[in-house]
Amino acid sequence: MERRHRARVPAAGEDPVRIEFEPVHEFAAEIAHFAHSIRTGSRPLHTHVEGTEVLGIILAAYASARERVVAPVEHLGAAAVAR
Repeated sequence: MERRHRARVPAAGEDPVRIEFEPVHEFAAEIAHFAHSIRTGSRPLHTHVEGTEVLGIILAAYASARERVVAPVEHLGAAAVAR
């Protein structure tokens, strides 16, 4: 993995600032965080509620691309996803 960089736009007269971050495998970090949440009983960064909201957005994006219209975003709710 390559190093990630982040720079901020300097104010007038300031030198640019460059911050380097260690590379991270995002998927592995997400799974590790979720496993930690299960082991400790802590709240994960993203709950099932947020996940179903994002799923509704993704499904609407697919429908929009398929039908070439602006598709409404359905609020699925956890009960709809559990089925």
